[in-house]
Amino acid sequence: MLEDLEFQVLADRFFRVAVDRNPEQMTQEDLYVDLSRSDGEDAPLIVLVEEWHGEEPAARGHTILSKALESIFQHFDLNKRGFVGYLAKAYRPHKDDVRWEDYADAMAQLAERMGLAELLEIRPDLRCYSTPALGVMFDAMGVDLRTPDGYIQVWIGAENRDAFLNYAAQIRRAMPPMPILDEWRIPRDPNRPI
Repeated sequence: MLEDLEFQVLADRFFRVAVDRNPEQMTQEDLYVDLSRSDGEDAPLIVLVEEWHGEEPAARGHTILSKALESIFQHFDLNKRGFVGYLAKAYRPHKDDVRWEDYADAMAQLAERMGLAELLEIRPDLRCYSTPALGVMFDAMGVDLRTPDGYIQVWIGAENRDAFLNYAAQIRRAMPPMPILDEWRIPRDPNRPI
């Protein structure tokens, strides 16, 4: 009876959208949409470990809509280019003097100067820009989910490494600090994590 009640609580609040079956992990972390925190249009993605005991689960920095938009742009734009990488900044919203809006504003101003058309204007924390030579995705994860950590990424897709590094340098000059830089060729080495 108690197990049936726990299942009903889970079913009323959480909807599983991905199953983690990595045999190398000590615990399985399935991905769910938290329906209780939905605004009617979007809802945060959360992780529940195998054994959930009713505690408030942590949001994973994405909502269902932002994850879907990110995946679409990755697949149809960035992954079609010869070289992809990103600039990033991790921060603690309640401790660091960092506002994701400052990064978003700087990205919008730079995109305008570079002549980049904004393709998806659905969420202010996820913006996608594209030209034949360049694809850029601005992603501020966790900004509306009350998560303890924030993470800002600017994904860059270009034809080759030299073009990628040139665009990365332009973006770094125009933005507040973005200390992390990672890059790889397309197709990506399957053993290299994203």
